[in-house]
Amino acid sequence: MHDAGRAGTGGSIEDVADWMYRAARRGLLLDPGLLLLAEDPALIGRLWPEQILLEDERDPEGPLRLNPAVRAIPYSFVIVSHLPGMSAPGGTPIVWTRGLERSGEWRTADGTESGGVFAEGGGWIGFLDGRVEYFRNLHENGGQLRSFRTGARTADIWQALPPGTRVIGQEVELRR
Repeated sequence: MHDAGRAGTGGSIEDVADWMYRAARRGLLLDPGLLLLAEDPALIGRLWPEQILLEDERDPEGPLRLNPAVRAIPYSFVIVSHLPGMSAPGGTPIVWTRGLERSGEWRTADGTESGGVFAEGGGWIGFLDGRVEYFRNLHENGGQLRSFRTGARTADIWQALPPGTRVIGQEVELRR
């Protein structure tokens, strides 16, 4: 991470906590619960952080810092980062529930941070145009998404993403 390696200081976005820190610093996101679902088995028995930013006890007048509890919890959603300006169409996926595979199917919920969110599989996808839809899988009609490059139907969410985008919030960050 940039900025002398200090988490949540404005360098590259390494994980969901870094993304939330940036959004909170800009006043765009104040509640970490936005990316948490009560139905998520990976969250059972865990305390949710109430705020993203905290004052530094040593310097109350200084910049707000990332609440460490924000980094200690698995998030129910993964987020697309580094979208290319105005060139992405409205049907571009920008957020979806954890566990979506390139096959177009969600892993079933197993209570782990890499499992899906819902016991029966399936999940939510939020799109750049503001739509949010639930899908059992992405295979119907030859694919529920559109390839960014060709416009053809696809079940592979990676094909729906513009080149250069990054997906954060999975067990491994992936780049397109």
